[in-house]
Amino acid sequence: TGLALTPPPHLLAIRDQLTAKLAEVLEDESRREATVELQEELEALRESVARLSQQREDLALDLSDARLELAQSPLDGEPGAGTRALLGMLHDLCAPTDSLRAYVDLLLAETLGILRQRGTRLILGLRDVMDEPEMLAPEWERKNVAPALSRLYDQIWIYGLPQICDPLDGLGLSETVQRKAVYTGYLPRSVPDAPLSPEAERAADEPFVLVTAGGGGDGDELIDWVLRAYEQAGPMPWRAVLVFGPFMPSERQAEFRQRAAALPQVSTLVFDAHLEALMERAAGVVAMGGYNTFCEILSLDKPAVIVPRTRPRLEQRIRAERAQELGLVRMLDPDFLADTRAMAAAIRNLAVQNRPSEVVVPGLMDGVESITRLTDLALERPAAEPLRLVQP
Repeated sequence: TGLALTPPPHLLAIRDQLTAKLAEVLEDESRREATVELQEELEALRESVARLSQQREDLALDLSDARLELAQSPLDGEPGAGTRALLGMLHDLCAPTDSLRAYVDLLLAETLGILRQRGTRLILGLRDVMDEPEMLAPEWERKNVAPALSRLYDQIWIYGLPQICDPLDGLGLSETVQRKAVYTGYLPRSVPDAPLSPEAERAADEPFVLVTAGGGGDGDELIDWVLRAYEQAGPMPWRAVLVFGPFMPSERQAEFRQRAAALPQVSTLVFDAHLEALMERAAGVVAMGGYNTFCEILSLDKPAVIVPRTRPRLEQRIRAERAQELGLVRMLDPDFLADTRAMAAAIRNLAVQNRPSEVVVPGLMDGVESITRLTDLALERPAAEPLRLVQP
């Protein structure tokens, strides 16, 4: 949702370190046993992050004393006083580990209120799509999001275009909140100035279609669908390079590698730290429909087939459907995974499918330019009238 935080930075840092280590291990065939152990660590970490993201309900913390302590602390006086106040809140409240995400959300709301009370200008950034309004509206009402959007934020920057989706539509928000919305366009990506791994370099030696399952935690159905197309539909116009993602369960990776080994047109990778460089060389892309992958496809101007995730949210499906209506990509409905011929035909048709640049959508990739301009304007203007902190 709009006010949800990403998992705690230290967990994301650990995940990134483990992922980088996994890429190094895979370059050395003699260390395959270490790879299995590392994949198990990654799977455990993925489950921990997912648990922190989902367990947000039934948290009962008394923030009254903490609010007063932080509000009365001389943040602009004695050095370190604000930090000590925040640490005091952490110590006094002692949120359970499984409730960490919800606790941090509450702490953030308190901090934003204090910043606003001191005249700080606050901007909320949102993805282009969040979920179906019928699903999102009751969730936002339960979490009291609308009052926060009205009282705390000066603007809401949406990293997309209304031609794809208006993420605030159908949520029952006031006109005041809706007027705060500004569409920036999508965020362009560039190819890193770094070499591919030796394994990826070998896989990209011939014309190929890149098949990426993102992080891989729920991408096994996509990989299976593509493998069946190559197994049953005869020779294809291109080789396929399958990138599982570091969070795909190790047993599924092993199964897919075994099947791919019997197919001369298929290569597999677990992970590559520079996927953009691999995508740049590809003739086309078959992928799930997450925001980052969508931006990479648009930026690198690749004809693409999107197989969107539909659980637990419809974000990817909504994005893929709207993008297909505009002619930017083609979508394959994941409800028809059994239709092997549909995937084979979609891969073959990439040869004649439009590139995104052949469709004129004004402002489509203006995200960075728009954000730079909006930031300059925001720094020139004072925040809206500060709030008054009162004891609850």
